[in-house]
Amino acid sequence: MPMYRQGSVAPADPDVSPSMSPAENPRMLVLESGSIVRSVLNADAVSGWAEAVFAVDAPSVLSLLENAVETAGRFAAALLVGPDALSVSLRLRACDPDIQIVFATTSPSGLAVALRDAGMPDDAWSTLRLPLEGVEAVQLLRTTVAKWVLLQESRHQAEKIELRVAGRTADLERVNRELSVAKEVAEAASRTKSEFLANMSHEIRTPMYGVLGMTDLLLETGLSDVQRDYVSSVRKSGSMLLNILNDILDFSKIEAGKMEIDPAPFELRDALGEALRMLGLKADEKGIELLCSIDADVPEALLGDSLRLRQVLANLVTNGVKFTEKGEVEVSVRMEDGPHPAGQAVLHFSVRDTGIGIAEDKKASIFTAFTQADASTTRRYGGTGLGLTICRSLAGMMGGRIWFESEPGRGSTFHFVLPFAVPPSGAPPKAEIGDL
Repeated sequence: MPMYRQGSVAPADPDVSPSMSPAENPRMLVLESGSIVRSVLNADAVSGWAEAVFAVDAPSVLSLLENAVETAGRFAAALLVGPDALSVSLRLRACDPDIQIVFATTSPSGLAVALRDAGMPDDAWSTLRLPLEGVEAVQLLRTTVAKWVLLQESRHQAEKIELRVAGRTADLERVNRELSVAKEVAEAASRTKSEFLANMSHEIRTPMYGVLGMTDLLLETGLSDVQRDYVSSVRKSGSMLLNILNDILDFSKIEAGKMEIDPAPFELRDALGEALRMLGLKADEKGIELLCSIDADVPEALLGDSLRLRQVLANLVTNGVKFTEKGEVEVSVRMEDGPHPAGQAVLHFSVRDTGIGIAEDKKASIFTAFTQADASTTRRYGGTGLGLTICRSLAGMMGGRIWFESEPGRGSTFHFVLPFAVPPSGAPPKAEIGDL
């Protein structure tokens, strides 16, 4: 095969070691049957930046390139001179798409047209006009080789980054899998706990009802004043414990998905009266006025879950009474503004108190489970911090929503909106309930 090389590496075996980095020893392939280019690209001209490998015909050039690709000793550029330059360049690019082509020609403009017609990318080639001017040729070829070296180095860096990213991604995926498994285990444990408590609801509540019932019977017997005081304390403590148990068990049923909404016909004013009558006793004990008003256009007969409605109202009113030292707690009911489907009444309930209010920095977490507006309130007022969480869950399960407004030292107003179906034969509205 007619070829020879010159440059910073002494002539030796035409193959370059596959382990040699292109940036360390970039090679340039030269096709020329004469001596024009050879005289310009002598050993001194290419020393330090390239190794020139010469071939005198097209088959030699192609053979060199194919062998270089197979052995990883690729060529950075090819300088082509002669009538076969165009066809050889296309075959070189097909074999190695990264190789940079430089044409030495007497007609650069004509060659450019031919290259574009042949589909050669503009950034893959450049031209030198014959006869060659030594400095210009060396500068262009050196720039071309440097361009190829930068391309290989950037590609190498990109591959290293991709490997690092792939490694980090694999690590993250492994951690995510472990977290997912841990999350599933934790959720399963939480579900098991919630299901257990939900299933045990009856077994836990029944003994408490027995204790409270027996203390009520005991209070009706002939007790001394001291005995009556003791039994009353037991009755009060038992009621507080039952309220805590009810909150925990209801919360567990909601978490376990066992809480169900059971729509049935009911009369709104009767339901509110039942819910507020018992709470009125607590308000009286604290000297707080408990009020209730219902707009005249609110339907009396509704279809919905009156038990859960009373539970939401009882929680909100109980909180209002608990956190109010003087003043009043008022329950209001009106029709929600806006168009609504036929046969449906959307009611707006509000529970307003004149109590201690809620600080700004506590408002975001007020509906979070086991949270109260201030840690000190738990010690002073008691409670589990579950009441408002239960209210929000029940309101959502009934197709409504709940929110509040509050100003520290001036009180709070809790609002919730619920949709109810209106039976066709709804009873006419009754008068306002008034003060309880």
